[in-house]
Amino acid sequence: MSQQPIKLAILLAGETNRSMRPKHPNYEEMFTAFFAPAADRLLLDFVAVRQGVFPPSVDAYDAYLVTGSLYGVYDDPPWIAQLMDFIGDIYRHNIPLIGVCFGHQIVAHALGGKAVKWHKGWVAGTRRLPVLAHPLTGQASTGESMSLLYTHQDQVVALPPDAYCWLGDDLCQYAGFAIAGKVLTLQGHPEFAADYIAALIEKKRPDIGEAAADEALASLAADTDHLQARQLMVEFLVRNCGVQKSAA
Repeated sequence: MSQQPIKLAILLAGETNRSMRPKHPNYEEMFTAFFAPAADRLLLDFVAVRQGVFPPSVDAYDAYLVTGSLYGVYDDPPWIAQLMDFIGDIYRHNIPLIGVCFGHQIVAHALGGKAVKWHKGWVAGTRRLPVLAHPLTGQASTGESMSLLYTHQDQVVALPPDAYCWLGDDLCQYAGFAIAGKVLTLQGHPEFAADYIAALIEKKRPDIGEAAADEALASLAADTDHLQARQLMVEFLVRNCGVQKSAA
């Protein structure tokens, strides 16, 4: 008996800003590098949903991950509504699903929660938030925290049914939620590097504001827990995809 890798479809809801290429990697390169230490467990495939491309069927993959995007869940390109319908299909078929940033927001929205443009503006930089519950079991936290890179204006303001919040604070109440065995989300960007976030902050400086942008840039000197976040994602997939499969 041998283990087959999990077929993980990364649904590309966004892309690297063209003005930042070729200095910075694109989403495919970032996620490939992020999951490289788990290459023996995960077989990645990238699906350009932002271009209207979707898997031929929901059961074509063992698991799904929805990426970040410049769009909001309230925007009206046809692919956003199509993606929400597809997320609903993933959930109904009990296929493990991960959401990152916009992915976190649209998964919440598609499953009965709500995401909006946050009235207090942008959240950016390195932020350490309290872990409110174990993300895979829902058990009470024992005081842990997680530091990740953030750049977002939209936020989840209501969770879907059966979801529990596992990460959050006063500035971002629902920075991560889970539905047992089915969904794991993060508002932060464990796949981003600090220099990429810095470039994004500079591009958004007029919107973020001078003082807030400077504070966000200064915060990037702090360490992050992106390795812990990767371990969490991989464990979620391994637990819930049934990786003990016989070789074909």
